[in-house]
Amino acid sequence: MAFIGIAILSMGAALLKASPILGLDPFTALNIGMASKFHTTLGVYQLGANLFIFIFILFLDRKKIGIGTIMNMVLVGFEIQWFSSLYHVIFPGKVTVLVLIADLILGLLMFTAGSSLYMAPSLGVAPYDAIAPLFLLVSILSIKLHGLAKMFVS
Repeated sequence: MAFIGIAILSMGAALLKASPILGLDPFTALNIGMASKFHTTLGVYQLGANLFIFIFILFLDRKKIGIGTIMNMVLVGFEIQWFSSLYHVIFPGKVTVLVLIADLILGLLMFTAGSSLYMAPSLGVAPYDAIAPLFLLVSILSIKLHGLAKMFVS
């Protein structure tokens, strides 16, 4: 189910990426920009960025890692590239407003449904998706340690 969810998520992202006026999630948008800046492909850059984050998650919160983590880390960028290429074969020129509206609706539905399908089996989350819960864990520990330190200092 996670594999299918990642493919659906990637199709939705490709639909959103196809338009100059629609948007993407911040991580993918950043990766597209950085890939362009470093003259590489989205798949290669996103894999590298995910590997970098994965190293920190590996040491700080291994419970978030699973086969779903690896699948998302490796597949999403390359699948977005592939589905984007396929999109441009189907719609080779400028697209109409109706196509943009369809891209928006289908892209958002597919992106969110795909995310749900890949996360529902609890096989691990993408390294980027593990950052927010990790910061929450670190901040809670920091608050508890601060409170403990105040008890001993007072």
